[in-house]
Amino acid sequence: MAWIEQSGANTWRVRYRRPDNTTGSINGFPSKRAAQDHADNMETDQRRGTWIDPAAGQITLDEWIVDWLDALD
Repeated sequence: MAWIEQSGANTWRVRYRRPDNTTGSINGFPSKRAAQDHADNMETDQRRGTWIDPAAGQITLDEWIVDWLDALD
């Protein structure tokens, strides 16, 4: 599920529910229409099972190296 909110005088954000029931957000949309389009696309991807959480890839290089080394074992 995704929804939009105005986050400043001229910006919008998309809020969404993650599979673990926490809430994420993507900021910086210049118009309500742009934010709504992105939210609609996210919901479509979620229904298709192709959605990837945008925050899922945000790890430090150190974390990535440790994970990569663990995978080699």
